[in-house]
Amino acid sequence: MKRCGVWHAIKKTPTMKTIGHGWVFDTKIDESCNVEKFKARLVARGDRQRPGIDCTETYAPTASLMSLRLLLATACLQQWKVCSFDVSCTYLYIPVEETVLMEPPTHFMPSLEGKALYGMKQAGHCWWLHLLGILEMLGFTSCEVNMSLYVFRKDKTIIAIWIHVDDGVIASNSPAAIERFCEALCSNFEIKWSENMKHIVGLEYDFGEGEVTISQTRLTDDILAAYPRKILQRDSPLPPVQTPALHVDGLIMDATPFRSVIGSLAYLVSGSRPDLAFAVNYLARHSMAPTATHWDICSKRGVTE
Repeated sequence: MKRCGVWHAIKKTPTMKTIGHGWVFDTKIDESCNVEKFKARLVARGDRQRPGIDCTETYAPTASLMSLRLLLATACLQQWKVCSFDVSCTYLYIPVEETVLMEPPTHFMPSLEGKALYGMKQAGHCWWLHLLGILEMLGFTSCEVNMSLYVFRKDKTIIAIWIHVDDGVIASNSPAAIERFCEALCSNFEIKWSENMKHIVGLEYDFGEGEVTISQTRLTDDILAAYPRKILQRDSPLPPVQTPALHVDGLIMDATPFRSVIGSLAYLVSGSRPDLAFAVNYLARHSMAPTATHWDICSKRGVTE
């Protein structure tokens, strides 16, 4: 944060309106499911920001997994080189236009934010505009359908980039063009590159001869490990004759864990398991008031791959 000039300390006055801060702790797991490192991140209390005063625009486009699959399929078909990258401390590079005052951690003075901080409402918007400006300067244009997909065309060289916040995939018919793009991006940010992409945004990839296999084994195992009820082994994810109505006789269960499981399964569907789409969609209709019957159907386990 000091290196990026995220904030500078100021003396607090009685009239100042400040936002709080918090800490987020996480464990970084590598592709072999081993603990790579432990992370601690200082975040701003964006929920205390006031629209029109210390935040204005907050929109940032969301990357589509469909676009990612299309990009990887095209790369395999055309035999393009595929790499992945990760921007370290993404938001800390980006200046903010609004004046944001934050209560700092213990032993620090109140600070005036000069750069975006994780947790701020406008952080994603500022990052998107900053990245868009750099990519346009390098000759990229965003796709009209998905603004997180960028394409560069010059002569016979084609570069396509898919970006989800700070994670990205780049594919090109020219390895030299990828190296030049890497150098240009590294001059603006701290980048971690991988020329042998194995996983990104919770999906694992296996590149073969003219094909790519997408799986979510780790996410599947995490869902099963965190499941609050006994898993029942079944050959089918949803029996065709079991269709409970919205108001099923029985005790209404806590909706929060049910919604959590449905949300995880929905991401599994969008990533690599379209065969579960109908069952997950049907159960999602009962997220407001799930009963034991819905939980029992949700706990029917099919194949994990």
